Amino acid sequence: MGRFTFASIAVAAAFALSASAADAQTIGFKLGASMSNVSSAETTFFGDTHRKTGFVGGGFIRFGFGRIGIQPEILSVTKGFEMESVYYEENPSVSIEYIAVPVLLHLPLTYGASFAPYIIAGPEFAFDIGCEMSFPDEDYDCDDEALPEDFFSRRSIDIGLSAGGGLAFAMGPGALLLEGRYTWGMTNIDDTPDAGEMKNRSAYFTAGYSIPIGRRY
Repeated sequence: MGRFTFASIAVAAAFALSASAADAQTIGFKLGASMSNVSSAETTFFGDTHRKTGFVGGGFIRFGFGRIGIQPEILSVTKGFEMESVYYEENPSVSIEYIAVPVLLHLPLTYGASFAPYIIAGPEFAFDIGCEMSFPDEDYDCDDEALPEDFFSRRSIDIGLSAGGGLAFAMGPGALLLEGRYTWGMTNIDDTPDAGEMKNRSAYFTAGYSIPIGRRY
């Protein structure tokens, strides 16, 4: 499934779920860029790694409890890293596609104003749906039979912690959102035998729009 297609479905799902969630106060979507790398406690097969830019996008619902909100999201996220190479002019890269489900606490620093900064924090549950290795001359699926057996086996679920913040600007019936967050992966995603430890490290920078249900933003 294409990333933009999934993002559209996630937004539609957020709207559909909100119709049956009487306590939902806000629904919305966000699109942007992910900047990812991996943190290795030990030497891995891939050697030195560098940051890689990818896509992030999807939808969310926010349930209000006083000033604090609980905000589940469904996101399509590209994570991964570039590998330092002395053989190619461009570094090879690994792109891992995830369906991520963050469950965030949302705390506005002001309430009901036309300009409202906010902070978010909570766990993220990410499900691996595909992986690609890109070289200047050819691309491979990470599970391609042409690669050595167990070349890069991955755990299917990555659990992480996210924290960040954003700005909400009242616009039309809702609010324009500009947001940044950082996610620390807590799971060793490399399940290859005798491999070192590898954990995702990702920053998301997004723009989006939120629409209140039953009240003006």
